[in-house]
Amino acid sequence: MLAEYGVRLTYMQAWRAKEAARELVRIDPIQSYAKLPSYFHILEATYPDSHIRLHKSEDDRSILPLAYTIVDSENDASWRWFFEQFRDTFGQRLEMCIVFDRHASIIKAASRVYDEVPHFACMWHLLQNIMKNFRKRQQRVTELFYSMEKTYTMTKFNQCMTIVEKIDKWIKDYLLNIGYNKWSRVHAEVNRG
Repeated sequence: MLAEYGVRLTYMQAWRAKEAARELVRIDPIQSYAKLPSYFHILEATYPDSHIRLHKSEDDRSILPLAYTIVDSENDASWRWFFEQFRDTFGQRLEMCIVFDRHASIIKAASRVYDEVPHFACMWHLLQNIMKNFRKRQQRVTELFYSMEKTYTMTKFNQCMTIVEKIDKWIKDYLLNIGYNKWSRVHAEVNRG
């Protein structure tokens, strides 16, 4: 210390300084985790699409983080790496399905890493796309969409779809193009809950 910085320190002074510095760097874990939301907010504002997260909904009303990572961007390679890490950690399970926001990179990565697992479109994101792209009678379409998504009977689904077609034929075509089995409970290959 004397030769490099011109400061004379005893061993004990250096030890205490090192311990004090460690305390500054390694804050209590509870305090560290409490700072994560603000850190991720700044990260998202500075580098949009720089993180990936998976959620698990326990009661269809709340979303709980299941996995989270920071990546250079949301691209094919990042999503593939993410799904590979997820598969290595959690494996593939009976009745497993993947629900996502129709992001092209997610579709590619999930199809490659979990090729045997059914993939579904997130109901909320799908409805947001409908609202953005088809602006006619949004409230009525919203109610019908939720009814079609949640119904257990083909009769009810077809009744709602007939009304949607009367409101705007392009919405029906849009949903058909995605595939009813990708978002509708009655058409789903597995029990979506």
